[in-house]
Amino acid sequence: MTDPTPQFATAEFEPVLEDSHALFMRALLFGGGAAILGLILYSAVGIITGVQIGFMSLGVGWLVGKAMLKGSRDRTGLRYQIAAALFTYFAVSVSAVPMGIAYAVKHPEALTQDAKPISADVEGSDSTSGRAEEQHGAGLGAISLGAIAGQLVLLGLTSPFSQLGESGGIIGLIILAVGIRIAWRMTGKQASSAAAVALPPDNSDEPTALNLNR
Repeated sequence: MTDPTPQFATAEFEPVLEDSHALFMRALLFGGGAAILGLILYSAVGIITGVQIGFMSLGVGWLVGKAMLKGSRDRTGLRYQIAAALFTYFAVSVSAVPMGIAYAVKHPEALTQDAKPISADVEGSDSTSGRAEEQHGAGLGAISLGAIAGQLVLLGLTSPFSQLGESGGIIGLIILAVGIRIAWRMTGKQASSAAAVALPPDNSDEPTALNLNR
């Protein structure tokens, strides 16, 4: 009787890839590194050109997915997909931070204009000069590098949605979603199933012309 079960070249391929916590952590390490690299590249292009090129989100998604597959040695699954999607969103959205800092360095007058209303409000709201000077100093102290960085991080994480009212905001969000989908699909498919080579079944027990002549 012929065995209908296909045979696999197990010496070269693994039909079933076993997952482990160590491989998942390795995939997170590789994916995090790819996300940082994607953030740097995305930001560099935006700073140099002065515009955000949304289609780079596709490249970031591919880079993250490829790195996680490399780290996990082609192990895939839901947790890999979630991590890849988060890495891709983080890299693209937080790229607004270095681009915002670069803009602030090139246009320091923007920060000065923001500081004037704060100073005016502080001086007008106090009845005594001592309290006015104290709150005026507090208002100026709030405009520190740490506060600006914190605000930029928050703005970066929410930038894909806060920019919907701007020109190209909806298109940028759609492209980001496609980039996330690329990373999601890459870390969701079983890479080894396509790599496994099915060998022809063993038909040595079937009667053939050669066997009949024996």
